[in-house]
Amino acid sequence: MNKSTSILTDNFIGRLEQKPVQTSRYLWHITRDYYYRDLTIAAYGLLCPENYAVFAHSNIFNFSYTYPYFMDSWDFELIELEHSCQFSAYSFWRIDTRLANVDWFIDPNMFDDVQSESCKSEGFNYKNYVCSLNNIPNYALKLFKYDRDRYVTKRPFITRCDGVVSVRPYRNDFDSLVPDTKINNYIQWRNKNISPCI
Repeated sequence: MNKSTSILTDNFIGRLEQKPVQTSRYLWHITRDYYYRDLTIAAYGLLCPENYAVFAHSNIFNFSYTYPYFMDSWDFELIELEHSCQFSAYSFWRIDTRLANVDWFIDPNMFDDVQSESCKSEGFNYKNYVCSLNNIPNYALKLFKYDRDRYVTKRPFITRCDGVVSVRPYRNDFDSLVPDTKINNYIQWRNKNISPCI
């Protein structure tokens, strides 16, 4: 039986630039918000399919440039866009590259797609789309969810600790995200209580 191929997966590794790239410390892997998928990622990490990759965003500060949002945005209804509810449809997985300790490469699919003049003029940069040929372990991940109020108001963040008050400005769309305490606690619990398979 022949496996069906896609232009995205066909000869993916052959099209990959073989030199790893430098990324920001924290990358973002974005999926559609689905509890059981989040739970699976929390348990096992981001698993790399055979002859393919795990994808992430590096140095992107606006949700409009993230995948899958820039593709999905054509399907959202105007009411969702007006009320800024559309981003609640996603789970935002932050990857700590120091903990993951894997090589990252430019995503060859995005390299081909964002070379057009229209994409460049819109602000897309192929260097912001990276991938790894390795699994990303769950201990290198932290799940965040969209907070509409933080996104709309863009208020600075005020923290108080040991009698000191700090104010940090709202810098980019990812500042509107809040940690998913339940899933992140599960990741910590799992890593303390379940021994890895050998």
